[in-house]
Amino acid sequence: QRENAALSERVTGLSRQVQSLSEQLRRLS
Repeated sequence: QRENAALSERVTGLSRQVQSLSEQLRRLS
């Protein structure tokens, strides 16, 4: 369960980064 929690945290962090990158791309386009 601990490993799953760590993976979920990583996924949430990556999703946030993806959202921020997508917003930057929208601003550039």
